[in-house]
Amino acid sequence: MIAVIREIYRDSQEEFTIKVEASRISSFRKKKVTRKAVRVYENGKIGIAGAIGEASEEELLEKAKEKMAFSVEYKPQPSKGIKKSVENGCYFKSEEKMKEEFEALLGELREKHPEFLYNGWGAMKRFDTSLENDLSLSLHHKITIYEFLFLLKRIDTANMLDGYLWVGGTDYDPKKVREVFDEVLTALKKDLEWKEERVKMPVIFVAAEAYPVMIFQRDLHPLKFASNGSLFSGKLGQKIFSDSFTLYASRSFEDGNYVPFFDMEGTTLEGDRKALVEDGVLMTPYTSKKYAMEFGYELTASASGDFDAVPDVGYSPMAFKPTHQKVKDIVNGRAIFALVSSGGDYTPEGSFSLPVQVPLLYEDGKFVGKLPPLRVSSDVWKMFGKDFLGVSREGILMGPETRAVVFEMEVTKEI
Repeated sequence: MIAVIREIYRDSQEEFTIKVEASRISSFRKKKVTRKAVRVYENGKIGIAGAIGEASEEELLEKAKEKMAFSVEYKPQPSKGIKKSVENGCYFKSEEKMKEEFEALLGELREKHPEFLYNGWGAMKRFDTSLENDLSLSLHHKITIYEFLFLLKRIDTANMLDGYLWVGGTDYDPKKVREVFDEVLTALKKDLEWKEERVKMPVIFVAAEAYPVMIFQRDLHPLKFASNGSLFSGKLGQKIFSDSFTLYASRSFEDGNYVPFFDMEGTTLEGDRKALVEDGVLMTPYTSKKYAMEFGYELTASASGDFDAVPDVGYSPMAFKPTHQKVKDIVNGRAIFALVSSGGDYTPEGSFSLPVQVPLLYEDGKFVGKLPPLRVSSDVWKMFGKDFLGVSREGILMGPETRAVVFEMEVTKEI
């Protein structure tokens, strides 16, 4: 039996960034950050020592052992007996290839849509993360992703922001990107009137954005849930939402979540997902080992924290289960797409209200124009219950990162 268990966490990030200001490339930047931490476990205690940059693992081990004198409690057992390595490649095989495409795309946008000023960046990022210990744990995740973001300022308006264009991840289709960007920009140039004072209609969000999932990040926190401070407390195992609504704690590449397949405690999930809500039934809050042990909940691989800190429950990557292939399979007729929105929130009772600064009218599978600022409202029980319309497998903008979730909501004109 091993009295002291040693565990080593390593990660590195390389990033190449092209910055755009006033429609012109203004700078290039490259950086690389390497981090390492050694953890030691003994008799329900943990000691951790970490360093940025090159560091001797033996020196970190000695420092971690010294930290045991602080008697930091950590009752969960370290993960063990799992050996897995995953690497996800990128469409762009080099920074130079990414740079060439980004510059070409920016040039085409300037030429075809000169009514806008473009700010933003193009980036290529490489992440390499591993966790190993004396109990035959060996987990390794490596991924290269890119991101193109253009923040849009229409020259003939006084607005600070008139929209954005985004594409990222690992896959890239040059033709499709240009088609989608052209459609969005064309719609943003067409100002539409909005005459209805109040109407209930479909509203489309990018599912991965904060607003659709923020209620679940807040109220499925295990401590809040267990202490009866959550809207969902006392409802475990009950059907509280639509039959077609399933929400995962997801570390799945297929869901557009490009995090490691393991959390900071080395917990992995079968299929890289765990249902928090399944077919409308509340299954579990998200958890780390500590809260799963303390309250008897299921493990969801939701432990996070700084590389040299004691792992604890934190932001849990989430994903909605798709119900339809395309957005147009969900929406018949007109809908509002919340392209730019901010300032919204859920009340403690679950009511939801959100100003949409840049709404686009979506009709027959296309963006057709820009509407004046609107406000959308509902509550969590309606949004994920009778007014839940579905989630697209394909992105409304580009890729699984922009899968759409659609609700029937009250829409009013923002004053």
